[in-house]
Amino acid sequence: MYFPMLRWKKGEEIAMSKAPQDWSSRVSPIWMFEERKDYLSEYTGIKNVWSGKFIFDVSSDDIADVNVELTQVLMDPLASVAVSLNQLPLMTPSLIQSFSKKPVLKIGVENFDTAINSTFHSDQVNKIRQSTLRNITLILDFYEVKEQYIDSALEIAKFCKLYALDNVSSIILSSGFFPKLLDGILGRYEVKRKDREFYDEMVRLAPFPFLYSDYATIHPWWRQSDTMRSGHTNLKYAHDDYWLVLRDQGKGGDVSHALASLLVASPEYRSENFSWADKVWHDRSLTPPLTGPGNSSMHVSEFIHHHIAQVLAFR
Repeated sequence: MYFPMLRWKKGEEIAMSKAPQDWSSRVSPIWMFEERKDYLSEYTGIKNVWSGKFIFDVSSDDIADVNVELTQVLMDPLASVAVSLNQLPLMTPSLIQSFSKKPVLKIGVENFDTAINSTFHSDQVNKIRQSTLRNITLILDFYEVKEQYIDSALEIAKFCKLYALDNVSSIILSSGFFPKLLDGILGRYEVKRKDREFYDEMVRLAPFPFLYSDYATIHPWWRQSDTMRSGHTNLKYAHDDYWLVLRDQGKGGDVSHALASLLVASPEYRSENFSWADKVWHDRSLTPPLTGPGNSSMHVSEFIHHHIAQVLAFR
């Protein structure tokens, strides 16, 4: 099972609405919310586009006043809710009762110093061990990994193994690496998938069947407010060990057509039958194009949809 970290935004919504039927048994999105508005409304929106299992990540939210909403979400057998250890005391007895049937805890490892901090990990492990929860799904999220994480993989793996407790049934290992901004990039550029390399190292060094999660083609700390009007168009294409980035100046049909044509002619391009997104790029590359240039949300949906298809085919 693949657990992509997805923000509940239009691009991600479109990407999952185009999922082939078999994804529902192979993908379990972890949905994040930049600004909480109405969990029940967001839950309804997710159910409109996704028929499989999913996780509501509310670990960074103030949940004290939304216990009723989360209890209702947990009535869905396909829905789980991820919280932090610090949020457990904020749960009402009814929410705890529902949550304990399929508990998901998220440990956020926000930087490298924390990743190699033995006291931090020992404290988290002790809190989980002392919990009355059983069959816990644990999300270990390292957010943005860098080269130093790979260099210190043995030490970090030693700490990851500590979380293999009797009351933990599975551990989802999550991280991301895609750049926050693409300033200074023109033409063809390759971005190494350090998040995948980090996961592979953890699996190799720690004898535990970690489940795979990543942030696809979005930086882990990216927020909508980070969006900048650069006057450029880009195309992000996940491959085995890197993302291919194609970027050029300008907006509109001509630039989108040119980038799609470059992609389809590149050796990385799978085929128009590989995914919905690959078919869109193929049709956009034709003369005349069979599909329009799309807007920013459409582009995000294409990048993420292909990334998920790539992970499922070659993970």
